[in-house]
Amino acid sequence: MKIFFICIVFAIAVPVLAQPKQKAMREALEDNTAAYYKSIYKAEKFLMQELSDSALKYYTDARKVFGLYQLNDRRNVMLCLNNCSDTSILKEWFRYGYYCAADSIGPEKYMELYLSFIPESLRSNLLETLQQTPKMKWTYIEEHEQISRILDPLYEIDQKYRSEEFENSYDKSILLKRRKADKKNFAVLMSCYKRYGDFSTNRFSSMLKNAKQAYRLILMHYFFNKENRVKHYDFFVGQVIKGNLDSREYAQIVDNYLSDTSQVYGCHTSFCYNDTVVVYELSEPYKSRININRSQIFLQDIETLHQKQVWAWQNYSLYSFETLWEAIPDEPSDTVREIAEKYKTQMGPMVVGYTIYPR
Repeated sequence: MKIFFICIVFAIAVPVLAQPKQKAMREALEDNTAAYYKSIYKAEKFLMQELSDSALKYYTDARKVFGLYQLNDRRNVMLCLNNCSDTSILKEWFRYGYYCAADSIGPEKYMELYLSFIPESLRSNLLETLQQTPKMKWTYIEEHEQISRILDPLYEIDQKYRSEEFENSYDKSILLKRRKADKKNFAVLMSCYKRYGDFSTNRFSSMLKNAKQAYRLILMHYFFNKENRVKHYDFFVGQVIKGNLDSREYAQIVDNYLSDTSQVYGCHTSFCYNDTVVVYELSEPYKSRININRSQIFLQDIETLHQKQVWAWQNYSLYSFETLWEAIPDEPSDTVREIAEKYKTQMGPMVVGYTIYPR
């Protein structure tokens, strides 16, 4: 009896003792990912001030968190790199980039890849620096290759009944086939997590270009059903917290079909149409809810996002932040105000007004 009692106590105690450790690990991961986005947002602030040197410094800091940029940031980094003139900041960006590069890329090859961005005055000194720089030891490269091979063909399966031929079809048999394909694709995706554990969408094979798109579409279409979205909310927010899934992309996935008061992250509270941007002013209860949701996945508040989107639009900026949705009118003759009113009606008590910004 004593042995039995001790076993029960031990069985209960182990999970209890493990909880603080799990919490500490989660908090460490959250702090790490928060550091990435904090540096990214500082860089974007300097971009808007046309201070490319300072922006690149913070982009370098962001890369040091994961060794890679989220896809949303890569284009901005390359544009920033082209406008940077401070050789010390450039040198550190290239040095760390080489540290993160594949083992197959040596100093000369790396220099060749980025030659157009490297000032002539920096080249000889940079080459010497790279020759003395060790390489990061990447893990799970083979696993990401295998996951990419599994997901890549799912893109065509996802699109099979969403092609132009079936785009506006309300045929029940077609809709049923879509739902079955979506359910099966999602099951395959989750089987990858079960088999390989956590993985980053940012490390999918560049040779299998449909893998990342398949991942995004599988979630987007499966989450069309609210029950599915709610059921798997904790798991995929967990992936965002671990840095495996870009928070901005996840917000777009979740809000893709939500253009009314059910929006989770406020992705449909602004849009562009022809030469204008429309930004909605949110009522306090909804703005508060959306900003809380955004903060939980490291997104800036909705007002800051709107300011950045308007700035990029009015300045014809090549830099991009979170996606600015393009409105599709019911009729070609619809004016921007008519479209804005239609969406305002859809959002009901969530919206108290809107502003139209011309270029």
